[in-house]
Amino acid sequence: MNKLEDIKINKIKLSLLKKDGEVDPSTNLCTYKKIKTGTLNFSLLEELNNENILLLTEAMYTDISDENLEWDSIGIWIEVEGSDLPIENSIEKGSLKNIKRFGREGINPFIEFIKMTLYVE
Repeated sequence: MNKLEDIKINKIKLSLLKKDGEVDPSTNLCTYKKIKTGTLNFSLLEELNNENILLLTEAMYTDISDENLEWDSIGIWIEVEGSDLPIENSIEKGSLKNIKRFGREGINPFIEFIKMTLYVE
């Protein structure tokens, strides 16, 4: 497992996603449409550490997750230095709620989701 401080995050993109059809039983895949998206570009900001980046990303998540919008999942694309492909992941809204409900006291489900995506402590 990596340490958060060992990764140079250049950009994080979040999208609220809504299921757009049914799951294909042969592939277990489903299409989603993007409801709302936000992007933070950190590549030119040397003075920010990754903990601050996570807090800024959480603020962006709070900003885009309007209670009046219907969404099922959130997708994340993280560009890190030294990789041509973004790290991508998604999580269902219900899973975030369950992490909060059943996780340790004071856990932040969204921050834990980012850490799981980056595979860091």
